[in-house]
Amino acid sequence: MKKTIKKISLVVFAIAFVVVGVVFGPELYNRLYEDNGLWISEKFTEEMKKTSELKVFEDIQTGKETYLKGFELFGKKVPTHRLEMPYTFYMDYTVDLTNAQVTVENKVIRIAVPAPRVNAYYVTFEDEDITQSGLAALLSNSEITRLMNTVRDRLYTENAEREDLKQQAWEGTVEAIDNLFAGLLEGEPFYGQYTIEVVLDDSLAVTEAPSDQPQDQPTPQP
Repeated sequence: MKKTIKKISLVVFAIAFVVVGVVFGPELYNRLYEDNGLWISEKFTEEMKKTSELKVFEDIQTGKETYLKGFELFGKKVPTHRLEMPYTFYMDYTVDLTNAQVTVENKVIRIAVPAPRVNAYYVTFEDEDITQSGLAALLSNSEITRLMNTVRDRLYTENAEREDLKQQAWEGTVEAIDNLFAGLLEGEPFYGQYTIEVVLDDSLAVTEAPSDQPQDQPTPQP
């Protein structure tokens, strides 16, 4: 009886081994001994579709905006009111992976992506740091909010096309993508045999205006 059970167990094990070999054998063989380009390309493309938008760089600037209110006297402006607003300005860069392309050749994984773009920008003010002084009446909340929006838009205009920030955003893109996809290869039998190369292709860009109020940031209040 024991011999019969043992024989049945061996037969079941053998059948299971054959099934596993038929189903997974070709892929395992290819990943061990053949060119893995197709598998890598499909795996990377799947990951990019899942990630879609990748944050690659954030620029943070601090400063103080001074607003003077007054009147003209003999050709000179006489200030009657002074408003000072310390601020922190944020500008987030992301790269759109929706249309990114992956090619594998000669052990090099080439990932073509568009240039990173400003995805969101915003400015924050601390109520306790805003000061007003002078002879005139204090500015209203609506006037201060208008000045805050003016500061935000001016800072964006001054910084959006800065080449040094674009360069830092591209360097962040290369590092972020390299880290993202290196993790996919870790643990594979061919890990370490391939290098990742990120290349710029602006034909893959999707045009979209940046947001000036990211959802995870509160609206500035005076």
